[in-house]
Amino acid sequence: MLKVKEAGVKTVIEESGEDSKELIAVITAAIAAGFNTSAQNMVVRRIVRVGDRTPIWGRVGRIEQMNRSKILNK
Repeated sequence: MLKVKEAGVKTVIEESGEDSKELIAVITAAIAAGFNTSAQNMVVRRIVRVGDRTPIWGRVGRIEQMNRSKILNK
């Protein structure tokens, strides 16, 4: 679950490491774009990875669709 709270003028990143900071920046930018606002107006307090509960037949179907679109776009 990802909780986003709009706030003042800064984004708070509670994570260590350069890779994770870049990932948090990308996720924050994507959320801001989804809410049609600036990342400067948001505070990301926590990002929690959620397990994939998609059944195997759903994953296989997605892969087949992606492969089919690759063939058609050539």
